[in-house]
Amino acid sequence: MRNKFQAALVLSVLAGSCKPDESAATSPDFIASDIEIDFERLPGPDGALWTADDIPMPGCPGNRGCLVTTLSDEFESVGITFVNWHVFFEPRATSAGNNLTNNHTVGVGLDSDQRARAEVRLSVPVYGVTITSFSVGSLRLLLLGAAGERLGSADLPHPNPGCRSGPCPQVHGTIVVDSKVPIGSFRLEPLTAQDGLTRDVHISVDNLTLSTAPR
Repeated sequence: MRNKFQAALVLSVLAGSCKPDESAATSPDFIASDIEIDFERLPGPDGALWTADDIPMPGCPGNRGCLVTTLSDEFESVGITFVNWHVFFEPRATSAGNNLTNNHTVGVGLDSDQRARAEVRLSVPVYGVTITSFSVGSLRLLLLGAAGERLGSADLPHPNPGCRSGPCPQVHGTIVVDSKVPIGSFRLEPLTAQDGLTRDVHISVDNLTLSTAPR
């Protein structure tokens, strides 16, 4: 089992963003505040999340890990478009050492010069982003406004960013960034060219929360 480093970076107090109980999500009185995406489900015909007609994210033959899909407009009905986000099936039984709580995770491979980034474009008012990371490398969450202006960022640094021989440890932590004005888009990207690491950088994340009101 790989050695694990536990790191957490919380720049603001997260209020009212706990994941809804799925049994409550089927009630007509259920109203979601924040947008919770665990990458275990897609919006169904009603266009909402955490309702009875959600579409389960598929697995892989033989219950083995694999690339399931590359997200784009599957969450457009809740105001989210993904760019360069790849969903992987990693069953709990084979991923116990990775601190995973779900069967699916999201990864994005980035070139050493950071040409490829994981981006999310928003068409609904969002004022805060929270995401869990277990990446082999230092990670930055960058918020941008409607005109592309920088609104804020937070970093999750790797304690051994120069690791060149495997297995390199993952950093498990949570990044939270808030904005006083609506966020137009946000990106996940490495802090540097991985401090001399020649192989591609790979970011692994899960459990995305978008706050729909200032906090």
